[in-house]
Amino acid sequence: MSKEKLNTQWPDWKLDGEYIESCSCDVSCPCLVSAQAHNTILPDYLPCDVILSFIIDKGHFEDVVLDGCKFVVAFSTPREMCLKNWTTAYYIDAKTAEQQAALTKIVTGQVGGPTAGMADHTEENYGVKLVDISYERPDIYGREAEIPGIMKVKIKAKIGQHDNMPIVYENASDIAYVVTQSYGTDVRYNDNMKVMNNTGRNAFYGRYVWVPDSPIGIKYDRYEK
Repeated sequence: MSKEKLNTQWPDWKLDGEYIESCSCDVSCPCLVSAQAHNTILPDYLPCDVILSFIIDKGHFEDVVLDGCKFVVAFSTPREMCLKNWTTAYYIDAKTAEQQAALTKIVTGQVGGPTAGMADHTEENYGVKLVDISYERPDIYGREAEIPGIMKVKIKAKIGQHDNMPIVYENASDIAYVVTQSYGTDVRYNDNMKVMNNTGRNAFYGRYVWVPDSPIGIKYDRYEK
């Protein structure tokens, strides 16, 4: 996805929260760590099945407060991630009609931000479903998200060499400036005639900060309180 500025005339919005990423590649995803240009390498397995689960800790769209809302983007790509042939489905958990309308615009890429690039790479769009989404953060070693009857994502952080702390990547992901290397312990999806099982495969989680005029998650101080 291009890193050029998209548009400075978008509506005023910002999302600050956390996300879980699960894909069908081995640990770690070559899109981030291969010697080739970002997202240009062939995935480990085809198609590459990806589930992105988000919670908004603090967010707004104009005057609409989005704190606590959640959303999921699930997509498959038959070849390299940079090609514009994705099949994509969107899921939103927002309580009011105003939140639903605002979040739909953001999630489907209508108003800039990282999801505009996702939308641009989508060839087949299954649209938006309003659902209940749970997002759990039990400790620094695991994350969980679920859409009852559709999706379950449970991941565990990969521990590094010092202080029993997880491995982290900084400045590697399109979505979040810092991500924690993880792997799926129970990852399943079944909807729109598509079945995914990423158990044992690559995963990340991390804080994301999105604004409309940046096609990638913006930089922040990973140690800030």
